[in-house]
Amino acid sequence: VGAVTGRVGWRSGYFGVEGEASKGVKNDSSTTAGVTTDTKLNYQYAGYVTGTVPVTPNLDIIGRVGYGQTKFESTTAGVSSKDKADSVNYGVGAQYSWGANGIRGDYTRHDYRGSGADTANTWSVAYVRKF
Repeated sequence: VGAVTGRVGWRSGYFGVEGEASKGVKNDSSTTAGVTTDTKLNYQYAGYVTGTVPVTPNLDIIGRVGYGQTKFESTTAGVSSKDKADSVNYGVGAQYSWGANGIRGDYTRHDYRGSGADTANTWSVAYVRKF
């Protein structure tokens, strides 16, 4: 699935916090034994603790760990269902900055909790604005 994500954060020295919210914009379809399942992301929220290691004055490596909630909707053979799942999330990324602007790329894994738990791997590229 595809999503648009907004992220805000605060950093002091090597440590910080982030919050993010995502809204699905692209559905996903998969077919198993001739039966198609369409999956839609309704929303995803998460909070993180971050650690940052400066590599150069303009380049940082970022690690993050946090907790989130995701709501999916799926339709299989005309039957719809909605599922909300909590997850432990962790990932790494890099951020290159010039002045108050920057670009960030990261990878985050979502380990969902509960019965039938699954995982999701997400990649993102983002514009960064420091205030």
